Amino acid sequence: VYGGRILQAASALVASPCAKVSSHACLVLVSFCRGGNGKENCGVSVKKDYLVAYLQDVLMSLASGPLSLDISDPVKVSAGAVTVLVRAISAVACLADTAGEDFAPFYSNIMPGLLGCTQFGLQIDANGVRAASAGSAIGHDFATLRGSAIESATIVGEAVDNESMFVPDAEKIVGIILPTLKAAETGADAVSTIIPIDQLLAASARIACVMGERYAQFMPAVLPHLIKRVREEAEISVVDGDDSGLEATKQDGAEFDEERGTESVTFALPGVGLRKLILNTTQMQEKSQACRAIYAHASALGAAFGPFAAECIDALLPLVTFKYSSDVRSTSAQALGPVFDSACAGALAGSAARDLPMRALQSSTKALVQQLQVEDKDDDETVFALADALSEVLYSAYNHVNELDGKHIAQLSVDEARVTVKQVIDIMKSCLERRTSIIRTIGGYDGVVPNEDESAQLYEQLMAEGRNLTPLVDSIGYTLKSLGEAFVPVFKSVVAPFFSPLLTASGTIDVRARFAAVCLFDDCVEHCGSAAASRYAPYLAEAVVEGMDDTKNEGDEDLKAASIYGVAQIARHAPNSVFDGSINDVMGQLSTIIKSAEGKPKDDIEDLRIVENAVSALASLALFDGAPYAKTNATKMSQRQSLLPTFLSYLPLREDPDKAKICHEGLCDLIESGAIDVSSNSAQLINIIGGILQYVEEGEEIATPGTCARLGA
Repeated sequence: VYGGRILQAASALVASPCAKVSSHACLVLVSFCRGGNGKENCGVSVKKDYLVAYLQDVLMSLASGPLSLDISDPVKVSAGAVTVLVRAISAVACLADTAGEDFAPFYSNIMPGLLGCTQFGLQIDANGVRAASAGSAIGHDFATLRGSAIESATIVGEAVDNESMFVPDAEKIVGIILPTLKAAETGADAVSTIIPIDQLLAASARIACVMGERYAQFMPAVLPHLIKRVREEAEISVVDGDDSGLEATKQDGAEFDEERGTESVTFALPGVGLRKLILNTTQMQEKSQACRAIYAHASALGAAFGPFAAECIDALLPLVTFKYSSDVRSTSAQALGPVFDSACAGALAGSAARDLPMRALQSSTKALVQQLQVEDKDDDETVFALADALSEVLYSAYNHVNELDGKHIAQLSVDEARVTVKQVIDIMKSCLERRTSIIRTIGGYDGVVPNEDESAQLYEQLMAEGRNLTPLVDSIGYTLKSLGEAFVPVFKSVVAPFFSPLLTASGTIDVRARFAAVCLFDDCVEHCGSAAASRYAPYLAEAVVEGMDDTKNEGDEDLKAASIYGVAQIARHAPNSVFDGSINDVMGQLSTIIKSAEGKPKDDIEDLRIVENAVSALASLALFDGAPYAKTNATKMSQRQSLLPTFLSYLPLREDPDKAKICHEGLCDLIESGAIDVSSNSAQLINIIGGILQYVEEGEEIATPGTCARLGA
């Protein structure tokens, strides 16, 4: 409601001749974009629609105000003026970050000034880069200005998302970064008057995100600085404590000294007395920043990062169990995901050692699971980071397959899988027990109903536990898919005994526990072979009938989608008789889901993913050749022929590439077998086939090359 008025007021004040007013107005813009206090992001960024309409006016005010500062002669620039300019540059970065591609029209006017500021007061020649002479009092301010400018320039470049626009300027920035990093090798003092190293490394990561594989040529110059920060031994000291420090620790917890960049706690050690533990928190932050930069570089470069993956994995793994900082544990774990993915892609491409993915999979999985077992369960962010990293590593192992022999580039052995899955289930068991306790408290099962504030807090805890549960389920799923039939003994001895009782509401009050169980049984039926499908499909059948029923799934869309997916897997892989006792319910529920969207354009269907899943499941049950109910009257939907118009009306499918491939291949079978009358459906088929081929041409993997060839014949 007040966004426009705030921006208009701030825009007017930014151009104020009073430096203090202008400076605070710039902070208002930063705060508005970040949703925070002007210094830290509170995590609720403003929608860009609130900003874009006022963007031109705000930028014009910045250009005519603080950005118009004449910095041609460093000697004549005051520290106060530099401070205002730095805040204005930060405001530009936040505006660009929020506006995204809508910032592109202003790029050509903004970027030259930012590039000029990155070199302000520097001398760059064949001998390297160095700061021009300036008073010691203002030398730090000049370094801050250059750092802010290089940071802002790369944020702007990444935001506009236009390679042809930013890459030429990115190369100019790299021309500053590389010699500055080289100067840093001579000692901290040499670089402190040029550009802060943390801003250089963060800028490098953003440039990598834009340049992609083309950035690989710069990695040998950048990576050593990241690795050095990651490997630095933690600066920790223990000194004598005192009573005042002990009292402060008891009352407020750790003491923070922002000036020294330290955190300390005082404690009583039996037989020794009072001791004070001091941590260098600045160093911890630098470690975390380096891990984030490695994450960004690996994500951007993909297989081109392969040659650097081994060194990064060796450096990151010890930090996963780093006991002094949860942020370091989180960021190092998250960085392992894309670095391991690069190792897999690089091994397949020949740019990384062939045995690296296998070694890294074993060591990474072991470290992540062991840390999850001991991590503070109240630290939701760290628990999720570790669980998500485990899921990402196992997904990459499953996803990278050698086309020559069809084998995964990295894979846990059955024994390793058994140990890992058992450990993960133990972690999940604790998570589900906490969720059950919270659900019981919310529901007043013990006779005490929480008030509104207490309920809100409990729901937050419940959501956090549910968020942590998802990657743990995925980790088991990727392990199962990777091993296929070889996983059956593990499923029988470890997975099924724990999850079978959780398949239906009779076994748990937690709908997310049911979702987890259905997902894993879906995977078993699909990937573990016909014998496993025959054994476990009957358990799954009961669960999916209940999971599709809106009166029994508590409105959980994920459970509903997983249940529909389960129907399709049972139809494709299990004995035909599995649904004999419930086929009317199954077909009726699928038809109800599909009919709820009839007559609506796909863009207007809120739950399109679920509707397309239902179409796929229905076709697998009663339409495709070999479908268990393709030639019976066991349902209320009469003949197979009556299903064809419904099936065709939703093609092409696009929400789930795997299901789309199956259904589009099934379409070919129906056409070639004569089940679809081509002459009477010619116009519709032309639209469907044209759509499938167009989307595939645009990069959507909704049909295999073989299917495309059949459709185009």
